Amino acid sequence: MIRDELVAVARDPTEVGDRLAELPPGVLDKTLRAGAAQGLGSSFVTGLQSARLPVPPWLEAHRFNVASQRALIRQTLTVVAPTLTAAGIPWVVLKGPVTAGSFESPEQREFADLDILVPGPHLRECLGALNDLGVAGLNQNWGTYLQHGVAEFPITMSGTAIDMHWHLIGLAATRKRFEIPIDELVERRHPIRIDGVECFRLDTVDN
Repeated sequence: MIRDELVAVARDPTEVGDRLAELPPGVLDKTLRAGAAQGLGSSFVTGLQSARLPVPPWLEAHRFNVASQRALIRQTLTVVAPTLTAAGIPWVVLKGPVTAGSFESPEQREFADLDILVPGPHLRECLGALNDLGVAGLNQNWGTYLQHGVAEFPITMSGTAIDMHWHLIGLAATRKRFEIPIDELVERRHPIRIDGVECFRLDTVDN
């Protein structure tokens, strides 16, 4: 039942309130907690409010934390975006900030980090440009990282976690089964403004 509710909310957030109002209290609590873990917490808060149901304090705190992290990520973009562009590095933003625009209420799309894609040959140059901004590496296990051929380089900047992807498929074992021309994908990118910041996203089909 809980899985069905989560799928329904993800597909159509506008019906959240009506569906939540029909759930028994015990199932409702489990559904809310499962939803928060799956990035649907903000949608559930909106749904509870529309159905005039009480919002549990822990869920309100969850939404506040998500909103604070989102604001920090957007602020980080105001520094990272012009730095990469000025350096002539081809780059795009992935996932969270980009997909939020497809929601009726962008705040319903929860995300906790910033995902950026650059073609592999530009990764060293990209990290060098960001290093001047005071970023720090997060990876502590290079043996496993190299063993699995992880296609992202985790860093942090002013409290924001940033995943610098050089490929869309994370692990080498899976990546070798596909031929995805990252250079071509990035070349087809489109400009996009995220909270007034000039950024880039993948072409609609690639995205």
